[in-house]
Parts: sequence; C-alpha cells; structure tokens
Amino acid sequence: MLYFFLSIHQQNHDNLKEATQTAKRSLELGNEAAKIKLGEIQEDEKLMKEGFNALKKKVDSGDMHYANSLGYAYEFGIGTSLSIKEAMKYYEMAAKTK
Repeated sequence: MLYFFLSIHQQNHDNLKEATQTAKRSLELGNEAAKIKLGEIQEDEKLMKEGFNALKKKVDSGDMHYANSLGYAYEFGIGTSLSIKEAMKYYEMAAKTK
C-alpha cells in the first residue's frame, strides 16, 4: 500500500520517473490498484481501467484506505466514466474513515 500512495505523491510533484518506478514496485508486490497510476502516467487506457477495477474491488471489500483515490478516479474519469455523484460518495467514505 505504501508504494501506491508514494507514487501518487511523486506524480503530484511532477516526479514522473520516480512515480512510474514506485507504481511498478507496488504492482510487483501484488497491488493491482497501482495500474491506475501507471496508466495515468503512461496515458494507457487499458491500465487505467484495470487499476480502477482493482481500486473499486479494494474499497468494496472494505479497504477504505483507497476510497479517496476511487473518488478521484470518478471525479476525473480515470479508468471509468466521470461521475461527480460517485466521486462525492467515495470522498465522503474516505472522510469518515479514521
């Protein structure tokens, strides 16, 4: 999980090379959700969709650590159709998680 969130931080700070390496490491460790970051960086729709599905599966199974990232995916249509309604739903879930 650490590498997934580190890749987000690196991407947000325009460290795309490091973000790519970190997302790949997360994927190597079995975190399929990292595909959404790799897809976003590499502009690969297939990876974004696979990553979105992995994120949704994690949240649906109760792992609320990923709820904010799922909300972001919905808000910006990354790997899925853009939906502000769904984005707000997952942002609210994330906000309620302690």
